[in-house]
Amino acid sequence: MPDSETLRQTALRASWQRDQRVGRRRRWARWLAWAFWRYGLALLMVAGAVSLVVLWLLPLASGWRP
Repeated sequence: MPDSETLRQTALRASWQRDQRVGRRRRWARWLAWAFWRYGLALLMVAGAVSLVVLWLLPLASGWRP
């Protein structure tokens, strides 16, 4: 049976490792959110504009007349 100091050290080590994992996950989440707002939103808007232009030009290229 381990003594109380060993149990305390083991619990502290486990807690520290858990805190490290949570901190790493939160940093990734913050970085991904920042990257999306910085680049992802702009890419989505460009992709939407390109698709609208293509959909607008497609009937004109096929000779469709209203």
